[in-house]
Amino acid sequence: MQVYNLGLDSKTHKPSAEIVYAISRDGQTVLNRTEEAGKMPNAGAQVTIEKTMPLRTLPPGRYTVVIQVKDKVKNQTITPPSVAFELR
Repeated sequence: MQVYNLGLDSKTHKPSAEIVYAISRDGQTVLNRTEEAGKMPNAGAQVTIEKTMPLRTLPPGRYTVVIQVKDKVKNQTITPPSVAFELR
């Protein structure tokens, strides 16, 4: 996923954004990770997100993944459409 037009911190010239990854099943969050965009390699007003998540501990079933980007400089939050997947 690529995120564009992030606000840059005036002191560090890096984005000040929090990226939250949440995997849920039946409305319950079963896996939740957070990462700071400014700590990503080559972070700028645009970041490319590529993530793997440890799913071995999850039982078979239908899940939903939601990614939320909270831009602290612009005080904006975006949440692209969720994606469903199934573990067998």
